[in-house]
Order: sequence, then C-alpha cells, then structure tokens
Amino acid sequence: MSADKRVANLRIPALLFHDRHDRQTPLQESEAIAISWQDSQLIVTEGLGHQRILRDKQVIQQTVNFIKEQNI
Repeated sequence: MSADKRVANLRIPALLFHDRHDRQTPLQESEAIAISWQDSQLIVTEGLGHQRILRDKQVIQQTVNFIKEQNI
C-alpha cells in the first residue's frame, strides 16, 4: 500500500519537504502524499538532496514556524 493512500484519512496538519533532485526518493511520491493529505503543505527545495535537507537552516526555521503556528 502506498504512502499517499495511508495518509488520505489523516486530519492533522503536515509540512512536507522534498528536494527536487533527491536521488533516493522521487519528488512525485511527496507530491502524491501532499495531494492525498488534506491539510498538508509541500515545500520543494533545490540543491539539498536527500540528507542535507535535514540540516538546512531555512528548512529548520520553516519547521519551527510551522510547529509554533500549530501550537504543538
């Protein structure tokens, strides 16, 4: 069962990041998840790949801001 099918019924907000040139996971997978997950937002990055995206200052700041907005 694909991830996009598993998230279709989730009713919590999500912030997704995916690098356009990720060599391990195609962008289309995150796009499908974002379409299926009603309250999600996909942010596509450039030049961060599959690993560097986790340490990118802008990604981290956007994640912190998202969490603050959700009062999590």
